[in-house]
Amino acid sequence: MITDKNGKEVKLNDILDFLVGTDDDDMAKSVIDFGLYPINEDKTIGAPYKYLVAVEAIVTYVSFMGPFTMMELDFRNADVLLINQVMKIVEQFHSDINGENLLMLSSITSLDRNASHILSLMNPLVCVRGYSESGKGSTLLQMIYATENVGFSPFEVDFAKVEADIEREMNELVAAQVTAESMEAADEEIDDSNNEMMKEMFTPDFGLRTEDEKRQDAMDGVRASYGSERESAKIEARKNARIGNAEKSKLKDVKTTDKDKDDIPENRV
Repeated sequence: MITDKNGKEVKLNDILDFLVGTDDDDMAKSVIDFGLYPINEDKTIGAPYKYLVAVEAIVTYVSFMGPFTMMELDFRNADVLLINQVMKIVEQFHSDINGENLLMLSSITSLDRNASHILSLMNPLVCVRGYSESGKGSTLLQMIYATENVGFSPFEVDFAKVEADIEREMNELVAAQVTAESMEAADEEIDDSNNEMMKEMFTPDFGLRTEDEKRQDAMDGVRASYGSERESAKIEARKNARIGNAEKSKLKDVKTTDKDKDDIPENRV
């Protein structure tokens, strides 16, 4: 028998009505979380080293079948990243359980303040991904537990904390998506730059250039001169004049000797 916090008996279906399914807007009625907790040597439970609130995951079924309980989740309204994160937590639990004392705990909490109970599930035995008609893809996750590891507790929820956890998870998902898109854009930019560089290195020049390009090629390496042709002529005249004056100054102080005169042949007609 299940009773509420006032000791009044509550039917199982009445409890599940607040936890399973969606509202009129196809939004989940409840929120489920997943956590990995170490069990200390004194049998106390330590702080979780893995914790995830599965935002927008819909609890579609909770079925009690004797010694086993099956829970089904549909992630049709969530990003595919979320279902992958949940499966990684389950995988880590099953891979580490042989070497460590671990506890994997999930709690399903209604978003309706009139709910009477929270459903807790511990240590899943099986986790299987399935196809959803509503989600048009593999958005289902079915998990089986030992019924002895499933229980109800009175509904006493700090809604401010729940809303904060949901907002934090949504921000993390958005940040992860933005980071992935930024990295993809950066990779595309690098690829474009590399392609352009390789194109310049290995594309042969077949001479298919415009007249402007040819004219530019012809001018490459040529130093431009300033001034008109008349100015150039003046500069050239000044240069010749300096050379002439320099030659005269060299001969100015040179004296001729009689021997030099004798060596100079007479001009005869």
